[in-house]
Amino acid sequence: MTRLALASVDYFADVYPEAVIDRDVVICGGLCHDVGKAWECDPENQKRWKADASLVGRPSLRHPVYGAYICLTVGLPESVAHIAACHSPEGDNVKRSLECIIVHEADVAWWKISAASGLTRDGTIPDHFAKMFEPRKPREMPRAAE
Repeated sequence: MTRLALASVDYFADVYPEAVIDRDVVICGGLCHDVGKAWECDPENQKRWKADASLVGRPSLRHPVYGAYICLTVGLPESVAHIAACHSPEGDNVKRSLECIIVHEADVAWWKISAASGLTRDGTIPDHFAKMFEPRKPREMPRAAE
């Protein structure tokens, strides 16, 4: 996903050199945008939330919120925490920075292309994405020697 985001940055730098885009923030934000997924996808957390969502919700915090917390806690710039917080639908409620828009759009494109290419597993993409296309069967790839 970060490579897709950088392709956009590099395109605009080449074609529209007057555009001011912080490439370093896009790189760091792209690499860190899902840092909170370990919390959201943790099997113990999932089990607890499924048992009684009335206690703290399900999930209690989605990965963008927890990701922003992690970014700020370890001393990453606010611009990177903003990308972690706002790259997902949660960001639809704020004005995204230019760098966050780039990461957000690359993330959406990555998921749509991966899903339409038949590269995702069931349950890993939102239902509204799955309704947009019929996944293509991926080509068979030789397995590495074990």
